[in-house]
Amino acid sequence: SDREWDWNGDPWNKERRFSNTKDISTLENTLKKEPGKWDAIVTSESTKNKEALIYIVNRLQSADIPVVIVNLPLHPILSENISEETRRNTFDLFNQTNAKNWYDFERDYGDIFFCDSHHASVEGAELFAPVMADLIIQEMS
Repeated sequence: SDREWDWNGDPWNKERRFSNTKDISTLENTLKKEPGKWDAIVTSESTKNKEALIYIVNRLQSADIPVVIVNLPLHPILSENISEETRRNTFDLFNQTNAKNWYDFERDYGDIFFCDSHHASVEGAELFAPVMADLIIQEMS
């Protein structure tokens, strides 16, 4: 890209990286204003999206490309709205894909990990990057 970063400055906007999570009530109010927007519901029924995931994993594996599924961290406020039934159905789906492995990091990090409801902060990325690197090394071995 033609974009030049000022690496001596603040390319990742560190000054406002916690703007939405420092005040948890702001995040909670945002979620209350848009009820249902962040609801994640996975049923036990077959859907086009589930079939598509299974198809993609199977196609990759038939081309000798091992597939690992990673359920990424979620802000605790979002995670607490996910039912155990949805989690069970999600993990059942992961098993149905026959992926080499799958990992669940959904509830492994607190709110300091996030810069908003679902994106890692700079500190969160610095915490999670080595975890992913180790996972990749482990899976490649």
